[in-house]
Parts: sequence; structure tokens; C-alpha cells
Amino acid sequence: MRVKLVAIAKDEAAYLPEWIFHHLNVGFDSIDIHINNTTDNTWEIANKLKTLSSVNFIDSDTYFADGKSFPQEHVYADALESARKNKFTHLMYLDIDEFWIAKDQDISVKDFLKRHPGKNIFSFNWLGKTNEKPFSSIYEEDLKGRTLRQVKTLFATHLPISTVDIHNVYVPDEKYYLADGRTWDFPQYHKNASAVREPFFKNKTEDFFVVHRLYRSQKEYISLLLRGRPKRAGNIKSAFKNNRNGYISPTETKRSETIAISAFSERHTTFKKWCAKYDLLPDIDAARELIIKRYNKTLDTIKMSSSTELKVLRNLLKYVDDKKALSVFNAYERKAVHGKKIEAAAHLKEAAISLEQVDLNLAYELICTAQALKPNGPHIAQKKAQYKKLLGIT
Repeated sequence: MRVKLVAIAKDEAAYLPEWIFHHLNVGFDSIDIHINNTTDNTWEIANKLKTLSSVNFIDSDTYFADGKSFPQEHVYADALESARKNKFTHLMYLDIDEFWIAKDQDISVKDFLKRHPGKNIFSFNWLGKTNEKPFSSIYEEDLKGRTLRQVKTLFATHLPISTVDIHNVYVPDEKYYLADGRTWDFPQYHKNASAVREPFFKNKTEDFFVVHRLYRSQKEYISLLLRGRPKRAGNIKSAFKNNRNGYISPTETKRSETIAISAFSERHTTFKKWCAKYDLLPDIDAARELIIKRYNKTLDTIKMSSSTELKVLRNLLKYVDDKKALSVFNAYERKAVHGKKIEAAAHLKEAAISLEQVDLNLAYELICTAQALKPNGPHIAQKKAQYKKLLGIT
């Protein structure tokens, strides 16, 4: 049995060492990291880890060139073919903010598979982590989070796979299993295979799951907002990563459970020694500095954004209480709302002018509304005075 892990990384240098260390320790035989147009010091870390034959850094910029659709899926499909050629029996795709976890850290991913002979596809629910501190380690304290419906999948490479994507693989007529060994299914692959629905979903944490660090700390979260979403051909996107629905909500925090993981504190100590062995601490510090710079750049971008971004930013910054970010956003919001009022006043004025020969009373109502939005507009005041005179209003 040989198990490979594949990831795509863009500007993840601050997090890569821990992610690599963790997944080597839970039993993955080989890790391929496809680097996507990175602007941080990822390649410096790759150079320091070049003696690790089990870890491969792959330049994958060409997959993400402008105009190419679904680049992640193309990376995953090619990774599957490579895994087959190199005799890997199982494969899993994770992002760098995702960690495959066993509550008992003495149980490896291969131990898990050996417990389930003859079963070829396993989907592990996300645990959305809710106790986050700036640049905190996955090992620093007990995990707190909520079990989510979304899954990530570990599968046998010999299967006749017709589709690979971020969350799952499609194999017609094959059985799908959850982490506790129960089967689950879905009526349509593309619409349903990324998340477990009733009657299969159990709102509790299993012994095996995937921690998803979607948010991290507030500064890290805000820093990520400027990165933009993965490119799609012909896709027009916001300047911000608009597939987020705000930071960790009070409801999510309240509903979170605490999960004790055996040997996490010991792993933290071992991880620090591993970083020292490969001289990675200076690189991690440098990458963190870049994240703080990106946080400040995000705030600068908010300051300069047009009012068209207001709805997106209101959604992204829900539940954020970072003082600097709130100060910047509140100033932007006031300016954006004022701009929208000025724009609306201009439209109302033009509508009034177009109606003044048809319905002077309606034109007067419109110009009054325009003045309420823009009290100091001289042309609006002039038109209002003109209409009042024509209507005999004193």
C-alpha cells in the first residue's frame, strides 16, 4: 500500500512547513505540491526541503494561465495519472488549509485503510476550526470547531474514475463510504458529491476528519481577501475574494465542540525541532511578514475601492472586529454610501428634466427627492425653484 497526497499552493509559505510535517507524520508516503504563481518565499522553502525525497514541489503556473478553465481539476487529473504510473495505491487532494486528522494520532492513514479492506472511496467531513489566533499552530491547543457537510476524499487509484474534482471523484456504480464506514450516496454527482446530506449526515465529529482552517486569525483572513478567486475563462470577479460569507460568526463559535487529540502537544514540540533541522524558522517569519503586508494592502485597496464593491465588502467583513480594519471599512462605507446618493440624485434629476414637459408635478417630486439626497447641488436647487414657480408653490 502506497498513499500519495496532492495539493495546490499559492502564497502559502507561512503554512507549508507545518502542513508537510503533519501529513508525513500521519502516514502519507509522498506529497506533491503544485505551486501556482506564488509571490512569496515558497521556493526558498522547497530548496531547503529538497533532501526530502517524499516531498515534491512542482511548478504548475502553466495550468493557471489566463483563459484556462478549471485549472485545479486539470492538475488533479494529471496527478492521478502520475500516481498510477508510480504505483501509488491511494490518492487524496487537500488544500494547505486542510489537515487529515485522526483523534488517535497513533493511527496513520494506512492504518485507517487497513481497517476497511475492500472499500475504495472514503469521504471525510470537514471540521471548520473556530478557535484561531494569529499564526497559530494546528497543534497548539485542543481543536474547537463544527462538523460540516463538505467532504474531502481518499480513493483507490485503480478505479475507473471518470471525474476528479476538489471534493470528490466520480466512479459509476462504486460504493462511497464515510469515515465511520457507513455507505452514502447522492442523486447527481456534480450537484451533491461535495457535501453529505440527510439521511447520511451526522452532526458530530467522527474519529477521522479533515480540519479546515478557512478563516485563521482576523488579520490572516483579511489578508486572504485580496488574493482573488481561481481564474475561470471569461470570469469577471471582484477585486476581493468574494466567495466568503464573513468571518467566524458568534453562532458558529457557540455551536463549536472541543475535540481532544492525543499527542498533539508532543507533535508541536517535534514540529519545532523539525523546522530547526531544516532551518525553516527564518522562512516562516519572512512569510508571515508578507502576510501582514498583504493585510495592509487589502486595507489600502478597500480605501480606494469604488462603491460597486460595497455589497461584497459588507459581506466579507461580517463579524470582523479588527479595529484597524473596521476603521478603514467604516470610512469607506460612508464615502461609498455618499457616492451612491450622489449617483442616485443625478439619475433623479435627469428623470425630472425628461418629464417636466409631460408631468410637472411628478418632475417636482423627483427633483425634491434628488435634493434630499444631494442638498448642496446647485443645478438641482435651480430646477426645484423653476418647478415651484411654474406650479405656483410658495
